[in-house]
Amino acid sequence: MGEVEEVQGRKDVMLERDPSVEDSEQPKPVVVHIPRVAARTITGPANLQNQGAIDWGHHGLLAYGSNYTIVVIDTKNVQPIQCLDKHKSMVNKVLWERSNRNKAADEPSSLQLVSSDTTGHIIVWDVVLGNPRTVLQEGNKPILDMEWVSGFDNGEQMLAALHPPYALVIWDIRNKTKLWKKTYTETLVSFSFDPFTPSKLAFLCSDCLLFVDDFTLSKVPSSNGRKFYISSPRSNPSASSARGSISNLTSVGLEEKQRTRDRLRRLMKDLVVGETKPKPDDYMTVSECLQLEYHHSLRHHILLVYAREVLILDLHINQTVGIIPLEKTASPLLQVL
Repeated sequence: MGEVEEVQGRKDVMLERDPSVEDSEQPKPVVVHIPRVAARTITGPANLQNQGAIDWGHHGLLAYGSNYTIVVIDTKNVQPIQCLDKHKSMVNKVLWERSNRNKAADEPSSLQLVSSDTTGHIIVWDVVLGNPRTVLQEGNKPILDMEWVSGFDNGEQMLAALHPPYALVIWDIRNKTKLWKKTYTETLVSFSFDPFTPSKLAFLCSDCLLFVDDFTLSKVPSSNGRKFYISSPRSNPSASSARGSISNLTSVGLEEKQRTRDRLRRLMKDLVVGETKPKPDDYMTVSECLQLEYHHSLRHHILLVYAREVLILDLHINQTVGIIPLEKTASPLLQVL
């Protein structure tokens, strides 16, 4: 946990985390003071509704939801250091505060965390004290997704939350107020901000992808975005009929190659823009997609996370440019942090 030092008349445990690669020019160690004896809760196994309630902070601390409780783990020592109990229903999302590079290196971090539950409550936590700072609510349905707004003044205090089935709400955490609410026409599942262009964000919908390019904090976006559908090239049926006249041994080899080619065709998906769905033979649903995330180091690229693979799509050419497959014996993917 690090060394013990006297802080404001009490002994606290000091956690130091190595700076990220982006901070290599001016390293600033993250100092987090956690009470030596923190509140503990034996949470037991997590609930299925806790799926997706996990986030890894810039300071190296991992937070996850277990039933009605948020557990904070020191990943260096793999030990729980705090448990947060205030939710009255299952925790379904957690989100650490963003790193504040303007803060002095020797200044203790306030260690802020945001969590939501299946009844629509959003709680802003002081993790060190284990107390809620703010409780927000818009309706009584589960929060689908949350993300901090970046690229705008005071954006680090603006929280974007997706409220089912169509609404994106911007919350001002500092003033504990709702800034604005935008209702879209599609059923929304999750969203992601473009890290290179603050005015752009993408939504994962029930049957398509929705791209918005007029996002701003000063007013509600006027457009409903552009819909993109995912199409998959058809396999060649003539190849399978031609294999009937070949010997069994050769047929097995060709069949294996054909399966490989067909799999690549299925994976090399295209984005098709339009207000109507493509033909059923060409159209591929995104209902199996678990997560949509903008690439944080490549412009105009997004990640589509499936249970057995991750697709990298180039939005300039609207095609898949990379595939990260998962071994057959590995556990299926659920989320990319």
